Amino acid sequence: MQTQHLIPGLTLATCTALLVVTGCATTRLPTDHFALAKASIERAEQAGATELAPVELQAARDKLAAAEASPHNSTGAVAAARLADEADVDARLAEASAQAARSRRAANELDRSLDALRAETNRSTP
Repeated sequence: MQTQHLIPGLTLATCTALLVVTGCATTRLPTDHFALAKASIERAEQAGATELAPVELQAARDKLAAAEASPHNSTGAVAAARLADEADVDARLAEASAQAARSRRAANELDRSLDALRAETNRSTP
């Protein structure tokens, strides 16, 4: 009995086995995107975003968690990369918002100090 070859040198059984193996293979999740988002979240936390930009920081955390929970297939990997990138952007926004809030607080405090100094100067002048 002669074996039918679809591709020279490969039997029908070999071709079927190759298709099954490649079809069931998992796609690696974009861990480099995850690492970048995690680093941005840590920077935002260090900048005070937990207190000063909690909504933006939570959005970043939620998107990173969703990215990490994505299925290990090609569609899931693409979605995971997109979510991780969005988490990175949200974390950067949280960091910038926290820095802006700290700057506003410092500027307001400086204004109050200058107002107090002006008032003291006006009282001291006869």
